[in-house]
Amino acid sequence: MARGFRTVFEMKTFDGGLNTRDELRQIDDAETPSCLNVVFEDRTVKTRQGSTQLNTAAVGSYTCDGLFTANYNNGTQSMIAVWDDTAYVLSGTTFQTISSSQGLYTAGSQVAFAMYLDVVFIGQGTTTPYKYNGTDFTRHGVPAPGNTTSAVTGGTAGGNLNGDYLYKIAYVNSYSATGDLQADAIGTITAANEDIVLTSLPVAPQSFGVAQRKIYRTDAGTTTPFKLITTINDNTTTTFNDNVASSAAGAEADTEAGLPPNWRYCIVHQDRLFVVEDNDEPQYVYYSNLGDPFIFPSTNFIKVSRGDGEKITGLGVHSNSVIVYKQNSVWAIYMPDTNDSNWVLIKTDAKYGCASFRSIVDYLGTQIYLALRNSKIVGFYGLRGGTAQPQAANLISSSLFSDDRSGTIEEDVFDFQESYGINVAGIEYRNKLYFCVTKGTGQTTNNRIYVYDLHKRTKSNRVIGSWVPWDGLNINQFTVFNGNLYASSSLANGLIYQLEDGTYNDDGAAIDSYIWTKEFDEAAGDRDYEKDFRTAHFEVENTGNWDMGISYRTDSQDSTGALTRINLDAGGSNWNSFNWSEANWDAGVNRKNVKIVLGGTRGKRIQFRFDNRDTADSWFKVIIGRFYYNRRGLR
Repeated sequence: MARGFRTVFEMKTFDGGLNTRDELRQIDDAETPSCLNVVFEDRTVKTRQGSTQLNTAAVGSYTCDGLFTANYNNGTQSMIAVWDDTAYVLSGTTFQTISSSQGLYTAGSQVAFAMYLDVVFIGQGTTTPYKYNGTDFTRHGVPAPGNTTSAVTGGTAGGNLNGDYLYKIAYVNSYSATGDLQADAIGTITAANEDIVLTSLPVAPQSFGVAQRKIYRTDAGTTTPFKLITTINDNTTTTFNDNVASSAAGAEADTEAGLPPNWRYCIVHQDRLFVVEDNDEPQYVYYSNLGDPFIFPSTNFIKVSRGDGEKITGLGVHSNSVIVYKQNSVWAIYMPDTNDSNWVLIKTDAKYGCASFRSIVDYLGTQIYLALRNSKIVGFYGLRGGTAQPQAANLISSSLFSDDRSGTIEEDVFDFQESYGINVAGIEYRNKLYFCVTKGTGQTTNNRIYVYDLHKRTKSNRVIGSWVPWDGLNINQFTVFNGNLYASSSLANGLIYQLEDGTYNDDGAAIDSYIWTKEFDEAAGDRDYEKDFRTAHFEVENTGNWDMGISYRTDSQDSTGALTRINLDAGGSNWNSFNWSEANWDAGVNRKNVKIVLGGTRGKRIQFRFDNRDTADSWFKVIIGRFYYNRRGLR
C-alpha cells in the first residue's frame, strides 16, 4: 500500500455486545469494551427504553419478597406480590391485601410460586405453604382434624349397629382432595342393635380451605381399616347420627394422604408438583400424587445425593426430566412416563451448581442459570442436551451438560457479590434474557441488570448471544403481566415498575446511555503504521429534537475523547455546536448521514463513542459507520 493512500474501514454492525475479558483491540469489530443502557436491534445499537412506576401508592417501606403472574383458564391474569408478612394482588394501579394472608410471611425471606389446575401455590420454606385461586387464600395441603368429637349410643331400637366401633374424620378441600385421618380414634363405642350419635364434629378454620368432612368407621369388633360412612357437605354441621350397616360402608380411608412439606422451591411437571424443603431435608425432592397437587404421601420422595453433602438450590424442567440444581452439581430425574416406579435419578455432566433458583430461565431448548462452583460465582451457564435412558451401570448422562454463556463479561461476573448471589433473578422477554444482580464491592442490593440478546448468532446460525449492562434500576424479580415486562424494586420502597415502557427515562430520571466501539488498528499491513485519521461517517436515526454525542480518541487514551454534538431532529441541526463545514445531514427523513471531521488526528488506533448526553427523554440509534485514514510511516 502506498504511503498516504486513503483507506476506508467499514463498521457494519454494532451488536456484538460487551466484552470485558479480551483486550480492547482484540475484541471482535462489532463488540464493545464499555457500554451502558443500550440495546441491540437489527444489528444496530440504540438507547434502551425507560421505566415507569406501576403502583401509585407504595406498599409500605418493604422490599418485595415475591412477584408472580397468575394466568387463569378464563383468560385473565393477576399480579401477585409479597411484601413484609402479607400477600397482595394488583387491582388497577393499587395492590390490595389478599384476605387471610396477613402475618403469614417473614420479611426478607424469598417467596416462590407455582401454578397448576388454575391454582397458585405459594411457599417460603419456613412457613406453611398456601394456595390462591383468585378468591380464596388457604393452605396448600389438607390438614388432619383435631380430636374434638364425642360419640354415644342413640338407643334407637332396631338400629343397624351392633358391637364395638371406632371412628375417625378427614377433611376434604374445595378441590375434592381428602386429607389424612385424625390421629386418634373416637371410641370404642359399643352399640346393641341401635344407632350411634356423634357430636362436636370438628369444624376447620377458614385457612384450611375445607368444603366437606368425611366420617370413617371400623367394622364391629375391629380396629382397622376405617371405611367411609358418610360425607358431610359443609364445614358447619357438628352432629351426625350413624345408622349405616357395615355392608353399606364405602371405601377404605387413604392412610397416605399427607401434607406437603414447608417447601422453598416448587415446579410442575407431568401433572405433579415437585417441591424441596428449606433446611431440614435439603437433599430430598418430594412430589405430589398424580393429578392431585394437594396430597403428598410419605413415600413420595427422591434423595438426590451420593454422599456429597450438597444442598438443593433450585428446580427446573428440561425435556422429560425434572432438573435438580445443587451447590456444585446438576442432577436429572429421568421420567419416561408418569409412573414413578420407572423414574431414574441421573447425575448430569454439568460441572457447576446453581447460585439462585430465581436465575433459572428457559429459552431455545436451553436452561440458563447463574453457576456456582465451590461457593464462587463463575458465570451464566446453559444446560442443554437431551434426556434419555441412562446407562444402568453408572446412571450418568453425558448428553446433558452445561456450557458458558457469559465468558465475554467474565470480569463483570467476577464483580458480582457472592454473598447476594441468591438474589439474582432472571426472565425471558421478547427474545432477550434479563438478569438482575448485585455488582460492586460494598453493594448489598441488586443494582444492575444484564441483558442477554438472543439474536446474535454465528455464521452457522448458532446462538451465541450478546450482553449489555443496565443501571439506574434496582430490581430483584421480574414478571410478564398482560404482555408487558414488570419488576419489583430491590429497595425497601414497596414499588413495582414497568420496564421497556416506550419512554426514555427511568420514572423521570435520565438514562446514561453510551457505547464505545473497539479500538480499531485496521488491516494487519497497517497495524504498526502511524495514520492520519481524516473523517468518520455514521448513519443515525432522527429520534427527536435533542443531541447525541459522537466522540473519538486514539491510541488507548484515558480520556472522554473529542466530542461532536449531533442534533437528531429530522429537519434540524444544532446551531451552537454543529459546523456546516464538518457535517452533512438529510432534513425531514428518518435517518441522516453524519460526517465527523477528525481533523487529521494522528495515531495508530482509533475508537469511537456514542451517547445520549445523559439526558432524560433523549435517545440515539446508530445504524452503520465507516472512517477514512491516510497511512504514514512506521513509528
